[in-house]
Amino acid sequence: LSLNKSITKVTLKYDNQEKEKDYAESKLAKVEIPARKISKSTIVIEYQLEVKNEGDIDAYVDEIVDYVPETLEYDIELNSGWYDYGNGKVKYTALSGNRIKPGESKVIKLYLTKEMSDSSVGVITNTAEITKSSNPNNAKDIDSVEGNRNENEDDYSEAQIIISIGTGAIT
Repeated sequence: LSLNKSITKVTLKYDNQEKEKDYAESKLAKVEIPARKISKSTIVIEYQLEVKNEGDIDAYVDEIVDYVPETLEYDIELNSGWYDYGNGKVKYTALSGNRIKPGESKVIKLYLTKEMSDSSVGVITNTAEITKSSNPNNAKDIDSVEGNRNENEDDYSEAQIIISIGTGAIT
């Protein structure tokens, strides 16, 4: 089983306005916030997590954990199927019991928010991992160890967002 995490949309909210920017399953996204609006802004990041069965037997993903960075917030109201696990972790178990056939993929969404301030710009890396899986043969994944946070394994994935100040044109 492999996990691929990407950013598919960022919504910027300020002054009773919403501006959305779509991304094509990007591993690196950038959002610019107008300088005068930054301390009154909120961003909502839509992450897509795609689980793929790369093996040759049916498999089940029983748990995915997202390691939420301290700079982002998890909101249960935005995230059906996700649960706060404590210590900066949220887990998704809604795929448990759903068979994923060889070559098949399942896609889930995760929404994280950030209340902006003048000092909250920069790069934020968000990671996730398959932490529990199973199959009818009780076979182990041949190229990954569940829950070990090894970034070189294909059951672990990350996406980054760059948040910057947009200065606009000088008049």
